Amino acid sequence: MALVASCTSKTKNEVDWDVLLYNIEALSILAATCLEHQSRKSEACLDFVTEYKSNGADNMKLFSENVTEFLNKDLEAALITTQQIIVISDAFLFMAGHNKPL
Repeated sequence: MALVASCTSKTKNEVDWDVLLYNIEALSILAATCLEHQSRKSEACLDFVTEYKSNGADNMKLFSENVTEFLNKDLEAALITTQQIIVISDAFLFMAGHNKPL
């Protein structure tokens, strides 16, 4: 699953929310699949790690840096994205060996 590479436009503070949300949703699907497999060596978990390293961490940082703006723009989508970030965080911690999947 290839994530869309760029979420920011030429203006430093502008965020392409559609691209950002798509990328976070795609990563959260990989994260959930990884957690379902409950194996750090599964293809699903390896795919998750690859995508997280590729741009997942940057996308989550970009979202967190602009969350206030997004909450004002679309509260429901911001809450859904926050739930997706929790799933991503759970998978990250699972892969790091700090917790067990649910």
